[in-house]
Amino acid sequence: MGSIVFRIAVILVVLAFAGCGRPKDGIIEERLEPTNPSLGIAASKDGCRLAIVTVRDGKQVLVVDGQPGPGFDVISKDSVLFSADGKHVAYGVIEDGKQLVVLDGRPGPVFDEVGVNSVRLSTDGRHIAYAVRAGTQYMVVVDGRAGPACEGLMGASVALSPDGKHVAYGIKKGEKKCLLLDGKAGPEFDGIGEGSVVFSADGNHVGYIASNGGKWLVVLDGQMGSGFDGMLQGNFAISRDGKSAAYGVQNAGKQFVVLNGQPGPEFQSIGQESLSLSPDGKRVAYAVGVEGKWSVAVDHKLGPIFDSITKPIFSSDGEHIAYGARQGEKWRILLDGQSGAEFDGILNDSVVFSIDNKHLAYGARKGRKWFVVRDEKLDPEFDGIIKGGPTFRADGTLEYLAGKKGVSFRVKHLP
Repeated sequence: MGSIVFRIAVILVVLAFAGCGRPKDGIIEERLEPTNPSLGIAASKDGCRLAIVTVRDGKQVLVVDGQPGPGFDVISKDSVLFSADGKHVAYGVIEDGKQLVVLDGRPGPVFDEVGVNSVRLSTDGRHIAYAVRAGTQYMVVVDGRAGPACEGLMGASVALSPDGKHVAYGIKKGEKKCLLLDGKAGPEFDGIGEGSVVFSADGNHVGYIASNGGKWLVVLDGQMGSGFDGMLQGNFAISRDGKSAAYGVQNAGKQFVVLNGQPGPEFQSIGQESLSLSPDGKRVAYAVGVEGKWSVAVDHKLGPIFDSITKPIFSSDGEHIAYGARQGEKWRILLDGQSGAEFDGILNDSVVFSIDNKHLAYGARKGRKWFVVRDEKLDPEFDGIIKGGPTFRADGTLEYLAGKKGVSFRVKHLP
């Protein structure tokens, strides 16, 4: 899919800028000076903050925007997580054989085991939840307090509402499974889909996938939908207000998408993790396999056919849709069905609309060089664009992190 794993051999960042270039074509490059080798690198989801794992005085340390945190025996691999607004960061560590989670440099309670892949942050980063084990007991810690112990916990099912007011996760009760929502157990099922628990954007609604008697169904706010032979992995979404839901199913050898209880047309295959629901819940888009190739179905209607496609995304008003597509060796972005320029690669998960939905940006590759493309115009070239960007700010500024010759840069494209 034209992805790139961006690695910088020497990248411990000191945020004292080595210099800010003068705006050229409205573009500012802030150089972040490299000093020491790092053990790992992570960026905030908006691509604007950088965290590096390094070693100091025999201890592993997380350095965020040049500011080092406390040292530990081990910082768990791939555990660094920024909040959606990029203002807070959490990560798992091991110290003296015990495990804990650190939030904004403050260590949390210590346990025998912490599910580092279960860590969830609220949108504003002020609330945190994660699964732990103490002896033979399993529980979920919310804002530093452990919840009720249970005989078994489905760590991948831990979900925290965007506002941090609600937490839900699957637990084992004998041979059955049930969802625990704010400490209250829901109906029992044979199984609960791993990672399927989803809150609406306002945090007032929750849905998940469950199975009973060999049939799979969606449970939304405690109400059970129809049963099907199977649910398609990663294809479950709830609208912003929680009143609409869409999910992919398999029944009698065919696959289709159900929107608000109404099944769409049947297809031979639907791409995993390809379903998108517009924020208002009125429109749906997903990838469909067509004789070894792929098409995006928008509102259940197939579009042009390509060799490969990326997950479609809607603008916040639901009026526009964009996705990447490959034909032969070349990639392009399609916006509302109109094809953009051709590239050798498109950066995974980089397609983004501006807040006013008037502009589109994404990362792309020509040869060995990477660019951010804004409204089909190329920004300066780099050796790599750090995954997580680009992002649009409220004032229309486009911002991202990039690297060139072992040095990282914060790039701002002014409106």
